[in-house]
Amino acid sequence: MVLLFLRSLTLCAVACLTVAGQAAAHLDVRPLILTSGRELTVQVELPALRPGAAPTALELRASGVEQLRSHLLARLGEESRWQLDVRVETVPGPLEATLVVRFEDGATVEVPQAMTVVPGAGRSRSWIALLASGVGVAAGLGLATLGLLVLLRRRRAP
Repeated sequence: MVLLFLRSLTLCAVACLTVAGQAAAHLDVRPLILTSGRELTVQVELPALRPGAAPTALELRASGVEQLRSHLLARLGEESRWQLDVRVETVPGPLEATLVVRFEDGATVEVPQAMTVVPGAGRSRSWIALLASGVGVAAGLGLATLGLLVLLRRRRAP
């Protein structure tokens, strides 16, 4: 009975260590929220996606997103940390992106990545807001002047 207990305990410990090792391998992308109409820096931490050599290049593919630069920042054991500079020119909403990891032997691994695009303060919107504000101020001043003229005429009239 004790022998059965020790075997079960050993199997349980091995299973926990195996799961913990797999949980340590993670993909971390920051930020996951991109602003439309802007150039942004995206940091990516990649786990070892396959045995052997580490990745040599990383690309972010998504509709309306242009990758400007990709730079390896560091290797952390089997993991690697990358910096991607991107320009986001797509409509706000959910974005299905793909991280394409390239290796020295020409092999690639594609990893799907969900992201979100939020509206940015574009020039056209700020111009429209400025124009609307100017029209509103002019209309307010015109009404105030008209009200003042009506008030002055009433005082002059006998």
